[in-house]
Amino acid sequence: MRKTLVLIFLFSVLSGEVMWMENGPGLNAGSNGSGIHWHYGRFPAETYGWIAEGRLYDLKGENEVPAYDPYSGTVTTAGGISLVMLTFEGGLMYFPFAGRIANNFSPYITFMAGPNIILDAPETGSFTERWGQAQTSFGLAVFLGAGISFYISHQTVFGFSAGYDFLKLPKTIDGKNDYSGLLIKLTYSRRK
Repeated sequence: MRKTLVLIFLFSVLSGEVMWMENGPGLNAGSNGSGIHWHYGRFPAETYGWIAEGRLYDLKGENEVPAYDPYSGTVTTAGGISLVMLTFEGGLMYFPFAGRIANNFSPYITFMAGPNIILDAPETGSFTERWGQAQTSFGLAVFLGAGISFYISHQTVFGFSAGYDFLKLPKTIDGKNDYSGLLIKLTYSRRK
């Protein structure tokens, strides 16, 4: 019954009339790592919109330090971890000042939640050896933040947001079971 209600809700949200849609790539950096994401939004009204985001987040160790070897010309990492998270979140973007600011920017508040796929590889070996042996775990990702959309042109949107990223793990992986912290996102979207 619960799955049926969720599906009906999602279908009604996605099939409703929209004022505009936007999608595009972005970069993110946080307390525990950095990565890339893809943003998609459907906005049925000027004040709110439904958003979805897929994110690849490469986590760093607490003592991770890159070092440059001048003799070989390579960069090596000491104290690193091989841990990647793939999050697929959906949620709401709310514009509290819609229609009140006569300019080309609009502040917003956002909330997203969804599944988190955690890939943990061994710390030693070549890239293909390590990631060929990666163990998979599943968790929940939640993002709560605020930001500003800058409308560069009628079809181009640049977004800047910052917030708290909840990334609790089902078990201890690479010494921690909670990789939550500050997350900053930069997004470039095309508006239709």
